[in-house]
Amino acid sequence: MRLASILALLAALGPLGARRAEAQEPARQVVVATDATLATRIRGQTADLPLELIEAPPVESFERSLALGRDRGAPFVVFATETPAAQGLAALTIHVVEVEPRRMLARQIPADGPDDRSAQLEAAALIVRSALRDLSEGGHVGVAMPGPPRPGTPVAPAPIAEAAPGRTVGVRMEVGWSASLDDHAPYGVQAPSLAGVVEVERLRLGLRVEVGLPVELTDDRAVLEVMRVRPTLTAQVDLLEEDEIGLTLGAELGVALWHRSTEIRQAGLVATDARWSASLLVGPAVGLEVFPSALGGVAGIVVAAGADIVPSAPTFAYQIDGVSVDEAALWPVQPWLRVALAVQGR
Repeated sequence: MRLASILALLAALGPLGARRAEAQEPARQVVVATDATLATRIRGQTADLPLELIEAPPVESFERSLALGRDRGAPFVVFATETPAAQGLAALTIHVVEVEPRRMLARQIPADGPDDRSAQLEAAALIVRSALRDLSEGGHVGVAMPGPPRPGTPVAPAPIAEAAPGRTVGVRMEVGWSASLDDHAPYGVQAPSLAGVVEVERLRLGLRVEVGLPVELTDDRAVLEVMRVRPTLTAQVDLLEEDEIGLTLGAELGVALWHRSTEIRQAGLVATDARWSASLLVGPAVGLEVFPSALGGVAGIVVAAGADIVPSAPTFAYQIDGVSVDEAALWPVQPWLRVALAVQGR
């Protein structure tokens, strides 16, 4: 049987701890806080050791064994616990405690069958004998156990369950410059750009206003001055959102407003009144964002490109003697590029 093999092995190995030199000293007390049957087995196995065994009611925890040992003035305490098994006898765990160093040796002894109780008890007594022999020679057994909380030590509060994260909402301001091509400005329509954006998760909604610098269309007879204003609503979705880099795809919807004024250069001609022209515009936009971690992810640069579809793009012209002279016919599709500095918060 397995328990019989354990008994033979324990008898052959002798003490569990390191052997100490033999020393003569007064018998020290050992409190045996087990049931009477196990206490009898322990007493029989330790009869030749220089120890005085004192039987006490069973205890089932390390702290209670310490209190029992201090109450009896004994440096060592022995107690046992049982772990129920699905079938057969419960496993028996024997504990040998050093009171002042707060050390404990614990060994579990399983049962092979319903008739192994006697073998369990004998194995436990042999383990106690080996441990007490080592202790009687000045050695130590087991491991040091953690101390109890000191009086007055604040107890850490129980962790508070965090509420499920809600939707992330943020705001952003952009100040930048845009350039667009519509065939009436040789170097494109140059315009400062200002935008406010609200971010909800991966969706961004915003309002943008761009006011172009005036452009002059000149010939020998007249000078046409054209200025474009472009207010739009914007919507974007994050396609890529890394720590410092983002990629967006969206659309812009608004109106394009052109203010035209005429200055006559040829005598005998009369200028028409200044006027506004307007057209709906809509178009796709793609953006690349860089928010360096060195700036805390708060400030960065946004580069965007797109194209405005302008179905009612005007033609700028003037008339002489009933003849129309065209200065510029604006493209119905007007590509643009924009660079902006952005500041965001969440």
